[in-house]
Amino acid sequence: MSKPRCQVSIDLETLGTSPDSVILSIGAVAVCTETGQIVKFYGACAVDSQQHRTISKSTLNWWENQSANAREALDFAKSDDCPSLQDTLSRLTGWLGDLGKTHDVYVWGNGSEFDIGLLNHAYKQISDFVPWNFRNSRDMRTLYDVTLRFGLDIKGNAKRVGTHHHALDDAEFQSSVIMESLRQIDLVAEFIRGEAREQFQDFLARSKETAV
Repeated sequence: MSKPRCQVSIDLETLGTSPDSVILSIGAVAVCTETGQIVKFYGACAVDSQQHRTISKSTLNWWENQSANAREALDFAKSDDCPSLQDTLSRLTGWLGDLGKTHDVYVWGNGSEFDIGLLNHAYKQISDFVPWNFRNSRDMRTLYDVTLRFGLDIKGNAKRVGTHHHALDDAEFQSSVIMESLRQIDLVAEFIRGEAREQFQDFLARSKETAV
């Protein structure tokens, strides 16, 4: 039997923006849609374990201007104690597997090509297996656009905590934005189905006629 659907916010800290960029750290926060249970993941990735991935000089320069707290991820990724990218991806696979089957897990990144795109590329360098269904990849920037079009106040109800550009802290903030966005969209949908039922039914009928 499938487990309840999980919305998983994922954030990466990297040394570039291309799909094959070196990954410094992975943060993820999963929220069970039915129960509200929250589960977190954090893993660092050694730079030396990523010889087949690339480093951008402009991104290195960008890191030099970030806070000391944020740069801790870069410093640790250069240390001998840091786990390899493959080991951290293996941990992430196990963590996602504990959440549910691949079709129950929805992964969200900030941009259609960045967080999820980089992880997808990294996984495929190791094997053909990616621990989520490709249909369940979601983009937060599209969600921002949709909620703005509805005139919804999302960030006013999503509080920021922790360090900017720390993968887990950013993933936690993104998760609050995702869940608040879905909550407010659901409220709009309830209003349409309830308070404006006739208009909603007319809309559905027109949609079916257009589809035909």
